[in-house]
Formats: sequence, C-alpha cells, structure tokens
Amino acid sequence: MLTRRVGVLHIERIEDAVQMALMTALVHWTTHAPPNEPNAWLCRVADNAFLLLAEHSASASPETFTLLALMHLHLARLYSRIDSAGGVLLLEEQDRAQWDRAEIECGLRWLERSAHRDVFSRYHAEAGIAAEHCLAPSIQQTRWGEIANLYAMLERIAPSPLHAFKQRSRSRAVARTA
Repeated sequence: MLTRRVGVLHIERIEDAVQMALMTALVHWTTHAPPNEPNAWLCRVADNAFLLLAEHSASASPETFTLLALMHLHLARLYSRIDSAGGVLLLEEQDRAQWDRAEIECGLRWLERSAHRDVFSRYHAEAGIAAEHCLAPSIQQTRWGEIANLYAMLERIAPSPLHAFKQRSRSRAVARTA
C-alpha cells in the first residue's frame, strides 16, 4: 500500500516507515494480542514514522508533508471501505458518515502545509484527489471536474496506466451518478 501511495522514488522513506511499523508490531504483538484491526494499527505506526520525518529538518519537505496528508486522508476512510464480509466497497457504496472528520482535517492541514513552497509533485495531485473526495458531502456533489484536472496533472507528472484507468473509472462513475 505505501509503495503504491509514495512511489519508488521515496523508497527509503517507505522502508523506514514499514521497518518501524513492523518492529513495533513485533515488540508489541509478542506481549499483547494483535489488534482487531492490524492494517489500521500498522498504518498508524507508519504515520507516526512519517511524523518523525516531518519534524526532522533534513527530511521536512513538501513531499513528506503531502505523504502525511495522503496517510490521514486515506485513514479517514479506512473503515468505510470494507463491508462486514471483508469485501472492498466502491466510493459510491461507502457511508460517508463513517469517515473520520478529525483525520480529514489533519490531512487537509498537512496538505496546506505542503503547498507553502514552489513544489507540485504527484503526491500533491494524489492528495488533492483524496481531499476532493473527503470534502464532498455526497458522490453527486463531488467536484468531478476538479478531480479530472488533478488526474490530468498526475498523468503529466507521473504517467501511469493505473492513473489513466482510475480516471476512466471515475468518468464512468460520474456518468452513473448524473
């Protein structure tokens, strides 16, 4: 999940966050039972590792701040993405009332902090897309034009068949909800 979100150019950051999460899990889970939600727990530990990176002058950068924004914006929707049988729910099937508003606000603060320099990376585009979804009161009220613009920017910055696929999927979703 982190390599998909962060990309291979920042693999050192990913490796550090994952290593810290796994080491923490190893220590914690040998003396305590694993948590009910191990994915969320591991994401939280990785988020804490990114917080350490954001606070250190050598690694405090717009990209680090944007990665924190992405983590929080995705954590905000984590529990609404899975149904009771463990299946993945599409965006239009998710109960937005379950989204964690405090996580969304935290993600938006990190995204704002990342915008204070002359840098616009793929992570800014991805966090912008996630923010648009989080800020929309409903699937019908989503600013799909803005999301399409962000996907176009993302495709220019970091071309990927996955981005193009997601943009086409979003277009079909918009057509279904219109």
